[in-house]
Parts: sequence; C-alpha cells; structure tokens
Amino acid sequence: MRRSIALNPKFAESYHLYAFINVTRNENLDEALEMINKALQIAPGNQWYVLRTAEIYMRKEDFANARKIAQKILQTAPDDQLKLYAQNTLNLTNDWESQLEDIKNQRARPDNEVTDKILSEEEIAALNEKAQIESLNQSLRKSRKGEKR
Repeated sequence: MRRSIALNPKFAESYHLYAFINVTRNENLDEALEMINKALQIAPGNQWYVLRTAEIYMRKEDFANARKIAQKILQTAPDDQLKLYAQNTLNLTNDWESQLEDIKNQRARPDNEVTDKILSEEEIAALNEKAQIESLNQSLRKSRKGEKR
C-alpha cells in the first residue's frame, strides 16, 4: 500500500485500504487514523471513510467517539447500505464496550482471586454448590434469538 500511495498520493482509496488493513489486523491504529484522515482530506464527503474512522475509534476503545460518528452517519446516510453498515458499527461498538466492561467487572470481583490456600471440605462443598447453581441458572435462562440448545 505504501508503494501505491507513493505512486499516486492523491488517490484516497489507497489511504482508505491502508487504514482498513490496519483495522482488520488490529495493528497500528494510530497510523490507521492518520491514513483515513488523509483519505478524508482528499475526499471529504466520503461517508464510508468517516465510518471507517468510527471503527478505528472502536478498536482504540474510544467508544464515545465511535458511537458519535456511527450515529451521525446513521442519521445522514444517503443509501440503505451505508445506514445498515453504520447501524452494525453502532451495535458492535455497544456490544464491545459492554463485553469489555463485563470482563473488567469480573476481574474486579474478589471471588475470582487465585490463591494457594488449601480449602477445607466445607469450602470445597460450598464452591461446588455455587458452581451447580450457576450452571442451573445458565441452563434455565431464556434462549437468545437464534440460540439452539
């Protein structure tokens, strides 16, 4: 891609594809942001490029900016395909943020600490009972859309 950019530095799609590759690999996200901004300097009205910016922000865990951009595109997109992609980006941003928050909360709970403490028979029994209850609760929860058991 660098060679393509060097051969024709005014071709916005080269910058866009360079950014897309970095986003897909989840590498060099700051560089991806620079590249997509260069593409937008050449083609400032391209909403697909703007939406790629939202994806980069999402990967950088800047969920507020990602959400703001995706919502704006969703409201102003001239075609259904772009609206659908913006909605998917918005959903993915919300899901990713929620999952990350769940992981952080789970790690913060004291019952997830690993210790070298030797457990008594009563403690082992209590932990087994707790695991069984959690397993039953998981089995009894309502199925998600499209989920098969």
